[in-house]
Amino acid sequence: MQPSITSVDVMPATLISRLSESAQKSLTESVREKRLALLASGLGLGEAGALDALARTTGLPVLEAPQVDPEALAAFPARLAHEYQVVPVQVVSNPESEISNPKALHLATPWPPNSTIADWIATFTPRPLVWHLAPADRVQQLINENYGVGSGSLDDADDSALVPATTGTELEADADAAVVRFVTEVIAQAVAENATDIHFEPQEGQLTIRYRVDGLLVPVPLPENLLRFQDAIISRLKIMARMNISQKRLPQDGRIDFRQGGAAFLRKINSSDLRIVTIEDPIEYEVPGANQMQTHAEIGLTFASALRHVLRQDPDVIMVGEIRDLDTAEIAIRASLTGHLVFSTLHTNDAPGAITRLTDMGVEPFLVASAVELVIAQRLVRRLCPDCAKRVPCDPAALRTTLEALQLAPAEADGITELFEPVGCRSCRQTGFRGRIGLFEILHPKLLHDLIVRRESSKALATLARSHGMRTLQQSGWERVKTGHTSLQELLRTISTSGD
Repeated sequence: MQPSITSVDVMPATLISRLSESAQKSLTESVREKRLALLASGLGLGEAGALDALARTTGLPVLEAPQVDPEALAAFPARLAHEYQVVPVQVVSNPESEISNPKALHLATPWPPNSTIADWIATFTPRPLVWHLAPADRVQQLINENYGVGSGSLDDADDSALVPATTGTELEADADAAVVRFVTEVIAQAVAENATDIHFEPQEGQLTIRYRVDGLLVPVPLPENLLRFQDAIISRLKIMARMNISQKRLPQDGRIDFRQGGAAFLRKINSSDLRIVTIEDPIEYEVPGANQMQTHAEIGLTFASALRHVLRQDPDVIMVGEIRDLDTAEIAIRASLTGHLVFSTLHTNDAPGAITRLTDMGVEPFLVASAVELVIAQRLVRRLCPDCAKRVPCDPAALRTTLEALQLAPAEADGITELFEPVGCRSCRQTGFRGRIGLFEILHPKLLHDLIVRRESSKALATLARSHGMRTLQQSGWERVKTGHTSLQELLRTISTSGD
């Protein structure tokens, strides 16, 4: 028989009393969705262990993988789900248990409600409530998937319009606050899912939001009432990015998010003894201690002109966001030959392709051979989810064919009988992958000096580099496949074997 909510109020307090005084204070002052994690930390348990301890103390049953009740979902307000971390769920009937009551509304939550919350939620439904405990991440996932990210905020704005005493000005303020909270929640959820980009895509009749997670775009579940807030959401984004909110025809540049690129090298060498200057378009990541400059072509501040000015400012290290033309390439080469350490990027298929790209731009081959110290080609592949990846038998003949397609020796398949493949689980959003890892190809141009001066092809440079021990992107990827970090199909998807 399920305990009364009054007794549940007391029993978590008994469990919480085992925590230190500071841990108790943090837990009682925290929002509901964080309490289970804080309890787990305070008890020295994982979240699953803390949930079991909470279940034993309160007598509430645990649902490890709850599924939503679609019928109840339609009548259960989104703001209640978000505010109290509660979601209506389906429960398999058990004739011997009270929770089999077909009229009951089953609610899953990571933290048991007190009597005040339970009574308040009960006012929204005529059905008797039956409470269950469930993992916090699963409850949040169900809320986002079924109500939409940020639905609680927009639900509040809709509800405020139903209050007769509210003035028009107050209604506008409520709606504005709801939009601010919604945009914040969308960005916070993107961070939680390790997204690298957020795409807000307004169209006639709908607003689509997508996250780029592990290199692929993933649609974001959104509230049904989103459309009426579309203009306010776009205006909020423009304000956050310091754009002109009245300009709706011309494209504008702004920045809210941060990304990591060449700045990783700068942080590695950054010190008070060095003057570091970057030239970027746009400045994507702030590096403390570095002097960062953004190009503005409309006023004549291009990569090339900025680089000329920077060279007069006694820099030790220069990072040029991208070499796009001969002018920039020649100045960067000249800077490196006069004692400056210069970092930059080029878009090529592999490391040897960077050499031929510079000569194709018009840089003299002998200057390239003398100035370029190191070339690193990088590709990002999705990492197999450690919670669900499994070994599967592989066909030796098919594996050899695949390796040949990757320009690898068929003999690499010798002795390989199994490889890891993606499956899909809750931890990875059923994709089979979670996170990304780098594949690298490192070229030392000094070993290729004569070939570079003779303007040999990228293919010839690659052949000689491999004879000196350069590991290709394909070889780097195959090693990651064999160790179970990624799958063979993911490697095929990512690696291009076409010439430059």
